[in-house]
Amino acid sequence: MSRLRYAFLFLFGFILMSGCTVAEENTEPESTEDKVIQVAEHQQIQVLPFQDGAGSATLVFDAGMADIIVTADGLNPDERYTIAVEGAVVFGPEENVQVRVGAIEDETLFVPNAEGELYVSMANPTRVLLQRSDLSVVIATEQGQEVMVTDRFQVNKREE
Repeated sequence: MSRLRYAFLFLFGFILMSGCTVAEENTEPESTEDKVIQVAEHQQIQVLPFQDGAGSATLVFDAGMADIIVTADGLNPDERYTIAVEGAVVFGPEENVQVRVGAIEDETLFVPNAEGELYVSMANPTRVLLQRSDLSVVIATEQGQEVMVTDRFQVNKREE
């Protein structure tokens, strides 16, 4: 391997490593104001990881619509779950959602695949999310026990 290639690999590795930092533990809850999503008229993506790191909710804003994509793993394949944007909307019925991994039962209950994975999306008008405070994406068991939740957020329309 040439010296130039070694130098490039070293520099690339250094750049990657320099972006990694150790976060200080923050025991104070974050306020919703820290998680305000400013939505513009053009396309925009916002990824909200679940607090336990076992997936995420991705909000894709485009032309007045918000496509909410939920990916999760580590779920019990024998359990049924609800998915909701708490404070705004519950995922379902079947004709309003796309289930790419897992299945839907009884209009609003989702069953993960055998590996405990779900991939579900649902589009809503952006107005459903606008100006509501303390939103979060929640996956809960059929009995209502929260299993995964994102940090709280708020969606505002960006003034352009």
